[in-house]
Amino acid sequence: MADAAVTHVVPLGVSCRVTYQLRTYFRAGEAYPFDWWGSSIDGVARYLQDPDPDRIFSPDGLIEQTADGGIYTILSRTFGFQLFHEFPRRSAQTAIRVVSPQWRDHVAAARSAHERRLQRLLDLDRPGNAIVFVRHKLDAADDAQRIQENVDALWRTLSARWTIADIRLLLVNVPAFAPPCRRVLCVDFDDPPGSGPESWRGDDGRWAAAFASLGLAPRAGTLPLDASPSPGENA
Repeated sequence: MADAAVTHVVPLGVSCRVTYQLRTYFRAGEAYPFDWWGSSIDGVARYLQDPDPDRIFSPDGLIEQTADGGIYTILSRTFGFQLFHEFPRRSAQTAIRVVSPQWRDHVAAARSAHERRLQRLLDLDRPGNAIVFVRHKLDAADDAQRIQENVDALWRTLSARWTIADIRLLLVNVPAFAPPCRRVLCVDFDDPPGSGPESWRGDDGRWAAAFASLGLAPRAGTLPLDASPSPGENA
């Protein structure tokens, strides 16, 4: 990845924050499968080994996760993905809007959007593409051994799936471990929440400084602009 110039940035979770910050810093507007999901690193690695939408959106593949009498989110039974923004929500007597009880009427549309994003991601494996996959944190309960296993498994999956493009994996605020190779990058910084109702976004300045410290920048003319990097879009 000459001069750290990238043509595509792909968020891999753990939450919406990393997607927002990548779009803000790189002005990258293309949507990919894990953009606004809550996703475990193990689930991402296992799904990308065999990226078949039916493994998520089959009739019994999605289940409700409830809290305080409402549907908090829709969960992938196999991979543990939390699909926060794929289904309509309604107001409720809770801290967040809950998923509509009629969410199953929208599974076909959610699957179609996921298929488009997945194909877009797989199609990036082309000569001249310089891709940075970005993972923000790992899973809270993981011990040091599990962290190492998760990172190694994710890198093996990415490097086996994208064999033509030049790829990197950037790990943001992941506990200490031994990077499997020089193409696995790490950055650590204090990551407080943002202010007010947009606390989920984090602090733009701290994230920008972290990316800049690695010398990461978009290759001129390659990343599409997106003026509104917010959850909920289905491009």
